[in-house]
Amino acid sequence: MKGVSSLQTGLGLTIVVLLVGILGCCGVLLCASPPAALCEIETLLVDEAVFPEGWTQQEIPDSRGAPASFGVERIGIGFSTRIRGVAGQAVYRAFDIRAAVAGYRDFMSYFSVREGETEWSLPTEFTWRSQIADQFRLGCSTHRNSGVQRCQFIGQYGVYLVRFHTYMSSDLMTYEDLECILQDIDLRMAECLDR
Repeated sequence: MKGVSSLQTGLGLTIVVLLVGILGCCGVLLCASPPAALCEIETLLVDEAVFPEGWTQQEIPDSRGAPASFGVERIGIGFSTRIRGVAGQAVYRAFDIRAAVAGYRDFMSYFSVREGETEWSLPTEFTWRSQIADQFRLGCSTHRNSGVQRCQFIGQYGVYLVRFHTYMSSDLMTYEDLECILQDIDLRMAECLDR
C-alpha cells in the first residue's frame, strides 16, 4: 500500500508540474496579447484624394482587402478607374518587430516573376525613396505581350507592413502619381510612429 501511495503522490506531482509548465508557456508564449496599436489601422490607408483624377475607391476598407494571413490586425482597400486602372493597398500589424521583419521577408514573394512578365526592376524615372520605412522595396514588372506595367511597394515600418500595387499608364497612373501616393503612405506612417 505504501508503494501505491508513493506512486500516486509522484504521479500527482508530475501532473501538477506539467500543468504549471503548460499554463506558464501559454501565458508567456502562446496566449500573450499583442501590444496596443500605435494608431488606428484605418488611418494608415490612403484615400481617393491622393489619386489622379478618375480614380475611385471600390469598397469599404476591411480585412478581406488584405489577403495575406499575417499579423494581429490587417486592413485593405481597392481603387479603380472606369477603364482599366486597378490599385490596392494592404496594411498589416505584426505582433512585434521580429515578426514584422520575418513578415517582410515573406512578403518579398510578391516580387516573384510571373510567366510572361519581365523581372521586377526600378525604373530610372523613380526618384522617391522612403525616409521613414525601416526597409522597403519598390519595383515594376511588364507583361511581355500586352506591354502593361504594374508597380508595387512593400515597406516595413516598425510593427507595420504596407503593400501598395497599381497598374501604370501615361493616362491613368504615372510615376509621379505613384510617388505622390507613396509619399502619403510615408506621411501616415510617420504620424503613427511619431517619426
